[in-house]
Amino acid sequence: MSRYIIDIHSRAARDPRRSGGKGAGVNRLAAQGFDVPPGFVITTAAHRGFVAGLKPQDRPAATSQPQALSDAVLAAPIPSAIRDAILRAQRPAA
Repeated sequence: MSRYIIDIHSRAARDPRRSGGKGAGVNRLAAQGFDVPPGFVITTAAHRGFVAGLKPQDRPAATSQPQALSDAVLAAPIPSAIRDAILRAQRPAA
């Protein structure tokens, strides 16, 4: 689909380095015949791009101030390229 979005049923979603552990796990369930609805995974590249956009003072708070980190993540804007890829993936196929 894109650098930031992978179809949950695609071969690319099998790689946890690209789709994360949960995305790869859901893909494995689908491959084993479990009924997994259509969907997509937001890639680890999207996650890295989002985190890179956080203010530097908000990043180290993960271990010492988890609530401050959570607040910073919730308040941070999603980079437009990532946001646009997610919005495109959410649109029903024409």
